Amino acid sequence: MTTNSSFLIASKAAAGCFMEIIERAFNENIWSSNIFKRYFDNLNCIFLDIETTGISSEQNKVILAGILENKGSSFIIRQYFAEKKEEEKEILEHIVEVLSKAHIIINYNATSFDIPFLNRRFQKNNIPFCIGSYCSFDLHKIIKKYGFITLPDYKLKTIEKYMGIERTDTISGQESIDIYNEYIKNKDTALKEKILAHNFEDVYFLTKLLPILSKMDLHKIMFENCRYINTDMNCKIIIKKSVLKKHFLQVEGICTGKNSDYTAFFCGYEIQFSSEKNEFLLKIPLYESKNSQYILLNDLDFHYNKQISYAQIPEDVLIIKNGDLINHIEINAFLDVLLPHIFGNI
Repeated sequence: MTTNSSFLIASKAAAGCFMEIIERAFNENIWSSNIFKRYFDNLNCIFLDIETTGISSEQNKVILAGILENKGSSFIIRQYFAEKKEEEKEILEHIVEVLSKAHIIINYNATSFDIPFLNRRFQKNNIPFCIGSYCSFDLHKIIKKYGFITLPDYKLKTIEKYMGIERTDTISGQESIDIYNEYIKNKDTALKEKILAHNFEDVYFLTKLLPILSKMDLHKIMFENCRYINTDMNCKIIIKKSVLKKHFLQVEGICTGKNSDYTAFFCGYEIQFSSEKNEFLLKIPLYESKNSQYILLNDLDFHYNKQISYAQIPEDVLIIKNGDLINHIEINAFLDVLLPHIFGNI
């Protein structure tokens, strides 16, 4: 890979150990769109990839972590490299500082590997931190489930090839393990550079995969998967699961920053919230007419402006489903208003 927009800011050993931190800055904009901004603006989104000594989180260790942080019109990639396996804890302690501030971790297959691996290594190293699965925006999972393309497989390099991305890195994850073990023995800097390049391109090119989202129904994706609710309140609101049932819309999620339990039954919705678990269960009754399901806005205890209005539909009717078509845009927008309204009054 060649780029004129990057430069090496620092390559230094962290204080008190030999772990190296390599930092590069890029004067580039990360792809976005109006719909993408609708769900991700004002959230701290990072990109993550790790390298390990094997696939077992019980026996193997993290020896390299690459994290990309978006800075608006630029971004920074930091790589945390262990000169020896015993420096794993230093790597984990450094990346926790970044991960603890992140709302969303954009990744490729980290839901299945990187995140559970890291969480187990945090435990093994007595680091009191855990990455919530709701933080993961997994492009592998999304492309495989919602993509419009048929490919021989959904490996990262296969998707990159489809997107016209050309790597200079040629090694696989397994090869990086073997190369690291060889590097530990002889400290050949050429081997180290191969590992760093592999991890670097995994992280860097994640940003180049984002345009594929423009060919998918992102409103549907954000309805069916975990997502943060953008709010300026002190509490965090995360939807973990939304399900459209026969007679109601059910939403399960997390709200942090509230210290008292709450149960409410209104005409337009009912909610149960446990402050001990920070979990809520919201049910919104649905009316039915022919092949449609809808919410009556007059039932609510607040005013809501519909995203989409039709001349033939009364203003107090919010269409949720019409035939087999689910109105994901309207549901997501409605929940973005309803949930802050509820938790803003607790």
